[in-house]
Amino acid sequence: MLKFYYEPFSQPSRAVWMLLEATGVPYTPCYVDLVAGDNMKEDFLKVSPTGKVPAINDDGFCLIESAAILKYIVTKYQLSNHWYPTADLCKRAKIDEYLSWHTENLRRGAGIYMFYKYFIKKVSFGIPPDENRAGSALQTLHKSVKIIESYYLKDTPFIHSQEITIADLQALCELTELWSVDGEIDPLRENPKLNEWLERCTKILNPAFDKVHAPLHEARENGFFKEKN
Repeated sequence: MLKFYYEPFSQPSRAVWMLLEATGVPYTPCYVDLVAGDNMKEDFLKVSPTGKVPAINDDGFCLIESAAILKYIVTKYQLSNHWYPTADLCKRAKIDEYLSWHTENLRRGAGIYMFYKYFIKKVSFGIPPDENRAGSALQTLHKSVKIIESYYLKDTPFIHSQEITIADLQALCELTELWSVDGEIDPLRENPKLNEWLERCTKILNPAFDKVHAPLHEARENGFFKEKN
């Protein structure tokens, strides 16, 4: 059975997790505690030499990088073609276009903002937030949101598609990461077009969406990333 190595606060991990849950692919969850340094242990490094999540071990075949894992799962387990349209070159190319753009734009914006604003205190032994890097990443985040709205969702209900794809999972999980903190920045709720897209995605993905995002809501309610007085 496929072993899935993940951390629930990892945006790419949640994208893979959501695909597995939404499609019913059987898997064994393997939680990797990044704060405790589990990702640098020898056993995990055999699966993921970079020490990053997500990663999978499918009967001895190991793979890292969320986009590659998502494509592999869709293909290996013969999931519905809408997730990643392998039979249509042009449709597939459009999804690949977003996935290529995602890493250096939305991921760089939301992911780096969250890391230097909040996560660094948890994973770097109390090192204080870097407001300069967080501020720069926030600008990238806002620019990326505008591009998603004006281009990737311009003429279609989902990212470059009439049906939900793995591109939507990647984008969605990047933006929902902001839910784990105080909610002062929430493009999904503040932007009508993105909010409508969110509603379309959650309607299709639930109950998987709620399960995967439960740790984020719990973190916010418990003030996990807030400074202790």
